[in-house]
Amino acid sequence: MASSCRCLSACLSYARSLVPVTNLAPTYFSSVLRLTAFGSASVSSVPGRSMSSFLNRMDASELWKSVSQVSIAGRRRGRARGQKDKVKDLNMGQRIGEGRLGMVWPGLNAPVLRGSELVRLQPTEPDPKRLERLAEARSKRGRFRRLKLNAFDRGWTGGKLGGRSVGSPDSVQDFDFSSFDTRVIEHRNVFKMTSTFGRKKSVRVFVVTGNGNGVAGFALGKGPTVQQAQRLAKNRAAQRLLFAERFEGRTVFHDFYQEYYFTKLWVERRPPGFGLQCHRIIRTLCQLVGIRDLYAKVEGSIHPQNLAKAFFLGLLKQETHAQLAERTGMHVIERSVLRQTFPVLLASPSHHVSASPGLERDVKELYAQGRIRLQKRRQPKFFEKLKSWHIRKRILLRRRNQSASQMERLSLLADTGVVTLYPKPFTAKTESA
Repeated sequence: MASSCRCLSACLSYARSLVPVTNLAPTYFSSVLRLTAFGSASVSSVPGRSMSSFLNRMDASELWKSVSQVSIAGRRRGRARGQKDKVKDLNMGQRIGEGRLGMVWPGLNAPVLRGSELVRLQPTEPDPKRLERLAEARSKRGRFRRLKLNAFDRGWTGGKLGGRSVGSPDSVQDFDFSSFDTRVIEHRNVFKMTSTFGRKKSVRVFVVTGNGNGVAGFALGKGPTVQQAQRLAKNRAAQRLLFAERFEGRTVFHDFYQEYYFTKLWVERRPPGFGLQCHRIIRTLCQLVGIRDLYAKVEGSIHPQNLAKAFFLGLLKQETHAQLAERTGMHVIERSVLRQTFPVLLASPSHHVSASPGLERDVKELYAQGRIRLQKRRQPKFFEKLKSWHIRKRILLRRRNQSASQMERLSLLADTGVVTLYPKPFTAKTESA
C-alpha cells in the first residue's frame, strides 16, 4: 500500500512539472492518428521528439545498396571485385497497386492523408493500356547478346583481348594511319596498393601496329579503363614505327637466332606458299609486318613482350643479300629443292671475290651464333609396324641417294662447262681492227 502511494505521488508531481501543451513550440510535436468509435479519424498532437531517420531520408534504391553492396571503404580495400554493379530490374514497367485490379494503397501508391482526411483502401478504374505499356517497357530491356565480330578480328580466343584488332591509330596533323591495323598482344589488370585509396586498379595493354608493308611498331599503354589504355598504346606505337627489310616481299632474307632475356627465338626462311608455322604471337607480328612464309621456333620463356621484342630485334639486325656479299666478299647463292638444288645467284660483291673458287659457306653459320636448334626425336608412326609398310620400303630402296646423285650430275655438268654455277668475270669486248 505504501509503495503504491509513493508511485501515485511521483506521477502527480511529474504531471505538475509538465509544460502546458499550448506553450510548446510546434517543432516538438509529432502527429498521432487516432480512430474514434464512429469510424472517423482525428489527428492530435502530443509532445515528442522528431522521427527523422535514414529510413525516411533515403529512397528504396539507396536502402537496397546499403544491404546488397559494399561500402566505399570496403571498395578501397579491394572487396566486391567480382560483384556486378548493374542489377537487372525484374519489376520493370510495373507499379505498386496497378495490376489486373487496380487498388489504392495508402502509403504505397497514394498519400496517407489528403488535407485532414484519411485516404482509404479502395479499387481504381481499370486501365486498358496497361498491358501495352508493360510490354513496351519489357521489350526495351531485351536480352544480353554478344558483340559479333569478323572472324579475322576475334583474336586468338573468343573471350580474350589477345590478338584482337582495335582499329588504326589516330591521325597526327597531316599523316593518316588508316592503312594501319593494331592488334592486342597482351592485356592485364594490374593493382597498386596505396595508403589513401587502398588497392588501386589499372589496365596495362601491349599492342603492335603495322601496315602490312614492312612498317610496324609496338608500345605499352596504361590507363584506368581498357579503352583508354588501348588508345594510348596504339597512338604511342604509331610514333615509334620501324622498317623491316623483306625478301621478295614475303619472307626474311636469311635464318637468324635472337635472344631477349630468357626468350630464345629461331627464325627460318621458307619458299613461296609455305605459310606461317610459328607461335601465334609471331604469326600476328608477321601479318602486321607483311611476312607470309616463315618458320619460327621458341625456346625458354614465352612472355608476350619479350617474344615480340626478340622478333623485331632479329628483323632489324638481318642483312640483305647485297650487304652480305659486300661484307664477306663472296657470291650469295641459293639452293632450293624446288629447283633440284640447282644454285641461283642472288647477289655478288662489287669488288673481286676474295675467297677461293669452289668454297661454299652456309649462311646459318654466320647468324646462328654457334647454337643449334633443339629438334625432338621423331616418334615412329603407327603404320611403320605393318607388313605393307616394309614392302613399300623395299620398293623405295631402289631409288635411294637420288638427291646426292643429282648433285653429282650437276657438278659434272659444271666441270664440262654445260652449266655455270657462278657468274664469269665481266670482260669488255673490243672490236677487231
